[in-house]
Amino acid sequence: MPSELDFSGSWQKRILRRWDELAEAESGPFRSTMAGYRVRPIAGSHRFFKGIHLMRTDRKRKTNNEGHKERNEGRQLTYSPFAAEDFNFTRVKDDEVIGTLGAGAHALLVNVSPLAYGHCLLCPEYKACRPQVLALDALEVAVAFASAADADRDDMKVTFNSLGAWASVNHLHFHVFWPSGRQDQESPSVDEPAAADRILDSGGCMIPLREPPFGRMPIELAKPKRMLATTSSLNLEELDYPAYTFRLTAAAVDGDSGSSMAAGLWSIVSVLLRLDIPHNILICQRGEVAFVTPRQPQMVSRLDEDTPEGGGLHIACAELGGYMICFDQRTYDRLVEADVCRLFQRDIHFSNADMIADVVTAVTHCQV
Repeated sequence: MPSELDFSGSWQKRILRRWDELAEAESGPFRSTMAGYRVRPIAGSHRFFKGIHLMRTDRKRKTNNEGHKERNEGRQLTYSPFAAEDFNFTRVKDDEVIGTLGAGAHALLVNVSPLAYGHCLLCPEYKACRPQVLALDALEVAVAFASAADADRDDMKVTFNSLGAWASVNHLHFHVFWPSGRQDQESPSVDEPAAADRILDSGGCMIPLREPPFGRMPIELAKPKRMLATTSSLNLEELDYPAYTFRLTAAAVDGDSGSSMAAGLWSIVSVLLRLDIPHNILICQRGEVAFVTPRQPQMVSRLDEDTPEGGGLHIACAELGGYMICFDQRTYDRLVEADVCRLFQRDIHFSNADMIADVVTAVTHCQV
């Protein structure tokens, strides 16, 4: 039986210690580890960065929701019923479960093909076998988890990919990871590499560079373009970013910002679900800030016609946050900021006046 997680004291350190143990175990659950990752800043004002790990690409579990998606008459992009015959998180091995929360209702699993340090999956009511479609109660679980982050380790990100936005498994889950890397030991005693060559060592330690600040994703550093709505507990802004993105900031009500954030996110997501618009979400800064990107249906983003089969980019929550995970060496070597902006504009950007108006109305009338 998985044990209930203890959220007292430095609970993140305990989770990450367990994650480290599983990652380092000789016969552990991981299909790939942080060893072999290469991460490099992308020069430019957005401070994007790019990574490649070909072992992860080759060994990642194959699922039914990958590949190009299109709008088809009579078929929804953002909803599909749970299918017990497909891979789901009730099938994972016992050693993939770090623990449970909510009196056993919710599970925290290791992602056996991690894209960042501490990469886990937060699965609300995982035994209920809910599809990858958000509801208010699931957002409350995610925001509460993010809000519980230790004050001295606030780089934890909680993210969500909807169906049609690179959710690979149709079983309700969020991604959780810590982009600053491992912090319980000194960085390797090597000369700091040039800014063009940020490297992860085999223990998952980030060799620190000054730019970009790794505790913050590049999207967190973007400036707001305009204020869309404000209430006593929420600010909704349009972000100055290559793909249209809402930034939601929550203020504490009676000392609690979590209920405001969950309700505010649900007011946005409920509009996107009604309009069948795929979306990616990043919750950060201890649950006080979130980014919601409505988008075009998922597609493999290729730099050009010479991108090899199986290569390119799958632009999901991590990539929209500014971490461009490349599936082939050629893309990794060539990708520059202008390419990222072009791909975001061409393959992701979705801005519709009626959608924006509906979101603004929903947030304005949001009940906390």
